[in-house]
Amino acid sequence: MTHEILKPTFTRTDARGTLHEILNQGTWESIVGGTMNPGAAMGQH
Repeated sequence: MTHEILKPTFTRTDARGTLHEILNQGTWESIVGGTMNPGAAMGQH
């Protein structure tokens, strides 16, 4: 069985790390993934 390999529709890289938005259409709200740099905070958390 083969599956389509999705590429990010959006990528953001800054001092906090990298965020990839993989899917933002269809029945899913969105699928995101990424990496955070040590000590980074997102959304003031």
